[in-house]
Amino acid sequence: MRQTLLCLAAATALCACATPSAMNRNYDVSRIKRIGITSFKAPPNSVSGAEDVFSRFMLENGFSVIERSRIEEILKENKLSAQGVLSAGTGKDIGHLLGVDALLVGEITDYTPEKTDIAYVQTNNHYADPVYSNHMERGPDGSYRNVMRQSGEKITNEQVTTPTVYTEYAQIGLAVRLVDVETGEIIWAASDTGEGDSALDAVESSAEYLSKRLRKDWNAALASPPVAQKQP
Repeated sequence: MRQTLLCLAAATALCACATPSAMNRNYDVSRIKRIGITSFKAPPNSVSGAEDVFSRFMLENGFSVIERSRIEEILKENKLSAQGVLSAGTGKDIGHLLGVDALLVGEITDYTPEKTDIAYVQTNNHYADPVYSNHMERGPDGSYRNVMRQSGEKITNEQVTTPTVYTEYAQIGLAVRLVDVETGEIIWAASDTGEGDSALDAVESSAEYLSKRLRKDWNAALASPPVAQKQP
């Protein structure tokens, strides 16, 4: 089961209405050749490594991605964070230094770990056992003999308690934005809630879905020129 939610704070040029993602219709995505993925923000005691899972699915969907460790190494050398790159006013130089045209920034917005519990189910069982007794009966020759015949039933009521183990799926809320390194303009934004047997399974479910969604939106944007470039 998946719940999707639009992740947009500003950028009125982003095209969306109750949709799981939004693409900036005024942006020419053909300009983006390489994408860098930074560490995702996550609440304390949450799952880690979501950005690495996302990188794998991005590659599977045909995007050119710069590994996170390389991005973080360069940012550390220049004493910058991902948010610092987008607000430092030196985006073009930093983008050239990183070797990327856009950054994918993400955040784990919600985390519910998997939970195993035991429920006890009670059932009432009823058993009916035949009851036999001896009877003296006269035979055809006039003699008497003991004969065992059913004379009734013995009813037994039994209550049985059976333990049943059940698991509540882990849930991960994931919000991502693709941002132009040079201008800080939001290119694409989306969010999703994934479920799985474990936190990693939930991350994989959400990352796979969002990566495929980005590829779908990307292809649609390439097929249609930006609004600003359309001829009247």
